[in-house]
Amino acid sequence: MVIDENFVQKLGEDFLWNIVYDYVCKDLEKIKDTLIKNVGYVEIEDIKMLTSAEIQESDEFIINEYAYDSGTLTAKFEMPAIIIAESDNEEVCLRITTSCEGAIEIPDVDTYDWDSLNFADMMLPQILEYRYMVKVISISYEYIEADDLNA
Repeated sequence: MVIDENFVQKLGEDFLWNIVYDYVCKDLEKIKDTLIKNVGYVEIEDIKMLTSAEIQESDEFIINEYAYDSGTLTAKFEMPAIIIAESDNEEVCLRITTSCEGAIEIPDVDTYDWDSLNFADMMLPQILEYRYMVKVISISYEYIEADDLNA
């Protein structure tokens, strides 16, 4: 198996993007913490009320660099995104614009038959069945802004 730029970019677009998408939707506490520290014009009490997050739009997944060492593929990425976060009672609804940046790792990348895994033709639930293959090392929310959709 050849780990090269084309393989990594295709893997990013068809597989890793979806893994990060799912991770971000479940990373509400870190999103809230980042908002509290960086977005002074949104009330902290409103941010604390948020109970769900979903990516509304993300038009690219960029692998900035990657390394292959002893069977492990590590990639640094960025994923611009618009996230909708809201409270259970829908009293608070924020439209968050950010760049999700981080690192992801695939241990034992050589052991998988990537040719038989056609992620481009799979729906999100099918792709997520393979999330055990990936370890999210870190994600941060850079250049974060928020608009209150209920204002």
